[in-house]
Amino acid sequence: MKQKVFQLSESIPDDRFSKLLMLANVVTMGIFGEPHYKMSVHYSYDENQRTCVINTSTEPGEYLARVLNILLYYEFCGTGYEVRHCLKYSCKNFVNRG
Repeated sequence: MKQKVFQLSESIPDDRFSKLLMLANVVTMGIFGEPHYKMSVHYSYDENQRTCVINTSTEPGEYLARVLNILLYYEFCGTGYEVRHCLKYSCKNFVNRG
């Protein structure tokens, strides 16, 4: 499974990140349609670890990660977070949109 892991620093407020993640989800759903989005997008956000893991094995998942990256870059000028590309990341709480 291909994944992108967003590791956030303390400089990014949780509530602001949650709003950007929701906006990225809305954009992704608008592009791919609700049924395809619900079947294909899986992610997890751990507030304690300040880590968001997105399954990028599907086209909508990859799109979600790209949109989120663009929004974070725009909002925080490319600072306060890093993105890692992983084949497998330990994630217990994936959200299934289906």
